[in-house]
This record gives sequence, C-alpha cells and structure tokens, in this order.
Amino acid sequence: MSFEAEVQSRLAQLSAAWNAAEEAAKCVEHLLDGYVVFPSIKELRYAGRQLVDALALLPATDEATQEKVREKLIDARLCCVRARHDAVDAATLYVTMRLNEILSTFDSLAGYSWVPDLKALKAKLFEVRKLIAQTRKDRNCREDIYAQIIELDLNAMMDVLQRLEQSEIDALSNGATRAKATSTPPVVSSGGSKE
Repeated sequence: MSFEAEVQSRLAQLSAAWNAAEEAAKCVEHLLDGYVVFPSIKELRYAGRQLVDALALLPATDEATQEKVREKLIDARLCCVRARHDAVDAATLYVTMRLNEILSTFDSLAGYSWVPDLKALKAKLFEVRKLIAQTRKDRNCREDIYAQIIELDLNAMMDVLQRLEQSEIDALSNGATRAKATSTPPVVSSGGSKE
C-alpha cells in the first residue's frame, strides 16, 4: 500500500474513532444534564493536536517523516478511543452515585418497593462495573469490552436511571419522606441486595 493510501486509511479510522467518542461523550452529557465529561474532551483535544501535527508534516517524502505521520495518526486514534472509555466510566460513576443518592434520600419504604427498576439497575451497574474492571486486567480486549458496554448496557442503564428518577418523584408525590441527613447511603457497587 502506498503511503498516501495508508494515510487515507488511517484518517478514515481516526474519523470513525472520533465520531464514536463524540457520540459517547454527547450521550453522557445528556445523562449529566448538559455537564461535559472533561477527560473525554481533553482526549479529543489531544487527538486534534496529534492530527494537526501529522498534517503539518505532509507531504512526507522521506521514511523518517512518514513514520512520524503514522505515529501521530495512531496516537490521535488512541486518544479518541480513550475519550470514549472516559465517557463510559463517567456515566457508570454518575449512575452509581445517583442511585446511592436516591436510595439514601428516603426513609425505608417497604424495602424500596416504590422503586420498580431497582433490581434491574443494580444488576446492570454491577455487570458494567465488572466489565470495566475486566478491561484493566485484559488490555487486549479493552476496545471490544467498551464497545459491548456502549452497545448493550449504557443506554439500558440510562433508561433504567430515568425510570428510577421518575419513581423518586412519584414517591415524593405519594407521601414518601426524606431520610435524615445522617443516614448511611446503601451500597450498590457490590450488586448486593438492598431491595
């Protein structure tokens, strides 16, 4: 493959990775009511810097310069991959914190029966956090695992969280009382049963 064709191929890969990262960051931004995921944005900024540096080296006529272009384009794509991962990590952390906040907000109400999707959300969170932990152990499968989380779990987790937040509103409307500020938040990270 010629160097020009290789650059075009790497630019196409970079574009796809950028779009995937931006989509994940926007999805999480929506979940966070407009707050941005700064680690993702910084990674995208780094990707942009690497791309600009690569393009500044063109046309690369010698092997050493061509290798620098390759390295910059590979780096830029990896920054986009990390941006996508950062967005998933932020969403998972937010959902965990929000669940703890909702559950610690109320006095015990018949074992949280007012929360119809509590089991589903806790199970989904436990599964996602397990997958994220797996990416730390098996770096060769990291991209595939994060793709699975985004494809299968992230939207489902967000949907359940929205229903949970609606349940919180409904519970307050139906006379639920808020717990005292000294209450201990329930633990949801272990996947244990606090129904």
